[in-house]
Amino acid sequence: MAVVPPLPQVVSGVWTSSQLSQLEALIAFLAAPPIARLRQTTPQTLTTGVLTAVTFTTEDDDSVNGHDNSTNPSRYTAVYPGRYLLLGQVGFMSNATGVRICVWRVNGTSINGTQVQTVPATGQDTAMAACGTEWYLNVGDYVELWAFQSSGGNLNTASGPEDVCSMTVKWVSN
Repeated sequence: MAVVPPLPQVVSGVWTSSQLSQLEALIAFLAAPPIARLRQTTPQTLTTGVLTAVTFTTEDDDSVNGHDNSTNPSRYTAVYPGRYLLLGQVGFMSNATGVRICVWRVNGTSINGTQVQTVPATGQDTAMAACGTEWYLNVGDYVELWAFQSSGGNLNTASGPEDVCSMTVKWVSN
């Protein structure tokens, strides 16, 4: 199990080489905490009226391999315990009917207060729903960004450079 490097305890007022090594490891961890920046490059078909986990097949950054593009590509799995910043957005292709929603889930259960609803887009525009929160994750907990649409038929996610579905997961503290 991965653990955050501990802060060494100095008892006698003199740092030992072992304590200095521990401090160096902690500083290195805090200077570059675990982070994943994921995005979707191929549109995903969302069935009307069905809450669906958004899949991410491109990793712009995944510093501790918490995401796998082929096995459970909708999930980021915590490698270190701690509080994580969760940021995500879902782009929905243009359709003037129904609602569009995104929500965060941990281990398959929705996180209270993270559901965001937006109005559908018309014309050439896409609808964007973005949601974020901080949440404590234990090692092995996984987070997913889920999407919902009620257009009356299937609707694709957007995958252009400005309206891409994306997920950012960043460790922020113990």
